[in-house]
Amino acid sequence: QGRHKSNRDIAVFSWPNFPMVTKGETAENVVIAHDFRVEICLKRKRVIRATLEGEALTMDQCVTALQWAIMALEHPRIHALSNWAINLTAEQKETNPEHAWFSAVTAGYNYFGSGFCRADPTFRFFGHLSPGNSVYSVGKTFGAAMEVGICEHSAVVELIAHSRLVRFITRLRPFFLHQFAEYKHTDFKFCDGEAMFVGTVIHSLDHFLLVRNLKDPLWLDVEDEKFGYMAEILRIATAGFIDDLPFLFFNKRFKGAKHPFFRAVYKKAASIDQEFADQLDTCIAK
Repeated sequence: QGRHKSNRDIAVFSWPNFPMVTKGETAENVVIAHDFRVEICLKRKRVIRATLEGEALTMDQCVTALQWAIMALEHPRIHALSNWAINLTAEQKETNPEHAWFSAVTAGYNYFGSGFCRADPTFRFFGHLSPGNSVYSVGKTFGAAMEVGICEHSAVVELIAHSRLVRFITRLRPFFLHQFAEYKHTDFKFCDGEAMFVGTVIHSLDHFLLVRNLKDPLWLDVEDEKFGYMAEILRIATAGFIDDLPFLFFNKRFKGAKHPFFRAVYKKAASIDQEFADQLDTCIAK
């Protein structure tokens, strides 16, 4: 949830419920902390302070907590929503085979994502996890995040003047939904426009910006007494599950899609921000 205090040019981002894994807890045990808060100076684009339940965090801890909030809390909700924008019926394969294929890719990758937890023995074998840590805890974190749901976030529009990402999303979304409505009852039956926007535009940019903002997984402090376990899991996820998959044998970008809906959205997106437009995926493929 964002709150913009215009008189001070401060943006406050708050997570009222913050499922986390801390050192000292048993494996797979998720602790629900409350009120993780980060205050940012909009003019300087700098963190002023970060707190968890009123206790000040170091900047290293802030980086780990923010990365955890995105990867383990917010991003799973994007994947969940994307399931409402797929259509695998035989009719869809006839009327819109391109989207039927994208639907299959999304459904498959969302299912394969559960395998991350099952890879725990492999990560442990290669020494990526401390003896008391476990990636099975991520599954419980996902569940806790789903129970909380998506918080009301209308105040984000107050950041348009300060955020390139917010400007792009808020300008593209109305056009996206308008174009989707034109094809909803013919080429995208049983699909939800908001879910498709989240599962394509938001999902693509989430991955792209995670790669850009955390250029080296080793920046995450695995020695931290409080957040070290989360840092270990985040290092694994950042190194192996965030960037584009190599050697895909099909086009997954809006840029090269055949359907006029995807082509129109890409053209509009490119008129707003070319770099962001070139990152937009038509399905969940990472």
